[in-house]
Amino acid sequence: MSYGTKHARSKLSNRLTRVYAALFSVIFFARSVGVFLLAYQFLLEKQWDDLIKTMQLIEDNLVEEMEEGEDLSSPEVLSELNVDPHLSIFIFGNDGALINHVLNFPLPERMHHKSGKSPEPFIYNGNLMLRISHPISEDGTSYGKLTLVYSLSSETSFLKLLGILLLGANAAGVLIALLASQRASRRMLEPIGQMISAANRIDSQTL
Repeated sequence: MSYGTKHARSKLSNRLTRVYAALFSVIFFARSVGVFLLAYQFLLEKQWDDLIKTMQLIEDNLVEEMEEGEDLSSPEVLSELNVDPHLSIFIFGNDGALINHVLNFPLPERMHHKSGKSPEPFIYNGNLMLRISHPISEDGTSYGKLTLVYSLSSETSFLKLLGILLLGANAAGVLIALLASQRASRRMLEPIGQMISAANRIDSQTL
C-alpha cells in the first residue's frame, strides 16, 4: 500500500473516530444530565411536601398559643417548635417587622422574606434551601406572617457527590468511546484499504 493511500486511510479513520466519539459523548452527557435532574426533582419535591405540612403544623400551634394568651414575640412560643436543626423559623408582624425567630444556620436578613405561599428554592453558601411564607390568621384576623427556611444540606451533599460520579463516568465513557470508535473505524476501513491495494496492483498487463 502506497504512502498516499495509508495517509488518506488514516485521515478518514481519525475523522470517523472523532465523529463516533463526539456522538457517544453527547449521549453520555445527556443521560447524565437527565439522571441528575431526576434526582434533584425527586429530593426537592419530597422536602417541598414536608415543608408545607410543617408550615401548617407550626401555624396551628402558634394560633393555639395566642388563644391561650401568649404573645408571638415571646421566645417560649418558638422554643418548643425548634426541633429540627435544618429549619429556621421567622415571625413577622403585620407591619413587616421581625418580631421573633429561631435561626439554626447563618442566613442574611435579605433572605428571610418571601411573598409567595409556595416553597421557593434558592442557593446560599453552596447549599440548596427552601423558603415558604404564610399569613398567621384565624377567623379572618391576621396576626402576622410566618416564614420557614429549610436547609437541604444533606441533599446538597448527595447531589454534589452524584455530580462528581457522573462526571467521572462521563470521562470514562468518552475514553472508552474513543478506543471503541478507533477500533471500529479501522475495521470498517480495512476492506476499503484492501480494495485500494488491489486496484493499485492492476496495470495494463494484468488488466
